[in-house]
Amino acid sequence: DPAFLSQVGMPIYAPSNYAELTYWMHQLLKESIHGPRAIRYPRGGGGAELASYPCAGQEYDFLKHSEDASIVLVSYADEIADILQASEKLDAQNVKNDVLKLVKIYPFTGKLLEELRNYKIVLFAEECVAAGGIGEHLEYALQQNGWKGRFVHCAVRDVCLPHASVAQIKQVVGLDAEHLVQAVQGALMKGEIVS
Repeated sequence: DPAFLSQVGMPIYAPSNYAELTYWMHQLLKESIHGPRAIRYPRGGGGAELASYPCAGQEYDFLKHSEDASIVLVSYADEIADILQASEKLDAQNVKNDVLKLVKIYPFTGKLLEELRNYKIVLFAEECVAAGGIGEHLEYALQQNGWKGRFVHCAVRDVCLPHASVAQIKQVVGLDAEHLVQAVQGALMKGEIVS
């Protein structure tokens, strides 16, 4: 759905917990808002880890931010939980990284693109198809703005998924924390970037 809706230019929001869902539903139903909008919320409710993060009321929010990180892990909705776990694993390996949570996943703001230009590696993870997905749009937008870093897009590449639990499917398609860490390590080796 993000891939499809972004092709028609519709603004898309993807809250990570019920507090964000409630806030953005009220914001997007105001009379001052014109035109169609989409809110995408993961099936199955909210996880305890993501519920612990308050609603900042921002279109995007750094959940972890430092001055000297050259790597940023970016995602939206419940994939944020896997990003946070990957971030902890990278910290344990002394790989400095930031975590950025998108709520408005499309279109991107100029401020968001400016923030991301400061990183040498941007890993974007999404539980959607890669072709036409938000990650593809973001990589293109960054390149059009002169960014020369390494973009790692972790998404679903084979749409014939096995019948399994969500956690098992994430592992199969490479969206679990362990595979995200491996993707960052691969980008570090290719770019010989020292964090």
